[in-house]
Amino acid sequence: MMQRALTCIAFLLCFALGALAPAGAQDAIGVGKLTGTLKKIKDTKSVTLGFREASIPFSYLNASRAPIGYSIDLCLAIVDDIRAELGDDTIRVKYVSVDPQSRIPMVADGAVDLECGTTTNNTERQKTVAFSPIIFVSGTKLLAKRSAKLKSYRDLRSRTVVVTEASTNEAAIKAINARERLDITVMLVRDNTQAFNAMDTGKADAWAGDDAVLAAAATEAKRPPRIEHAPSDTCRARRSGWPGRHRRRSRAGWPAGSSAACWRGA
Repeated sequence: MMQRALTCIAFLLCFALGALAPAGAQDAIGVGKLTGTLKKIKDTKSVTLGFREASIPFSYLNASRAPIGYSIDLCLAIVDDIRAELGDDTIRVKYVSVDPQSRIPMVADGAVDLECGTTTNNTERQKTVAFSPIIFVSGTKLLAKRSAKLKSYRDLRSRTVVVTEASTNEAAIKAINARERLDITVMLVRDNTQAFNAMDTGKADAWAGDDAVLAAAATEAKRPPRIEHAPSDTCRARRSGWPGRHRRRSRAGWPAGSSAACWRGA
């Protein structure tokens, strides 16, 4: 069993949600004067949500190519709250596809207002974004065909493991590989669909990913593979500066390594 590593899933809120001005400075609708992301949303009458195309069951495209999933539902609930906060039910939702490589930068530079996917909260990422409370606890585990006959991560010696690039799963496999000197070949791909296909076609002996995502992929597969365990965990992330009553949605002390929603400062 791999050493447990906390991996909280959440959405990356490109929000510092914009700070409210001091009491007494009110706009036409009675909301405190706004800055940052809330002002942008109020001015453009839209919220841009970043979504993942194949992170089942959290964030993925349905048969009609519309984003759905657990993280999407939570993000839409936040959008409803933003509409109520701003007193504007006409605020629209726009969707932009993100991947593990682009999600943090797109939150940081404001290309998306809220990333609705599966993002781990760790110390390095906290330098750029902040994280919401944990929405799900998961772990880095292995998905492999039964024919691979894997009983432990030690059976990966001199084999190939596929991971999505820039994920905490990549870091976990590289760490165990270095510590145990397993001579694992780590194959990097851009998304979960490519990772599953690499494992399914035999290009890789196993796929290392968040256990909930692996379980969903196995369920959807025509020939369900076997899931082998190698732990980690999941939550939501944001960036510092969440103001006013929204601060109640966050909580100090969530451990680094959780998946969460994150947002950008004003």
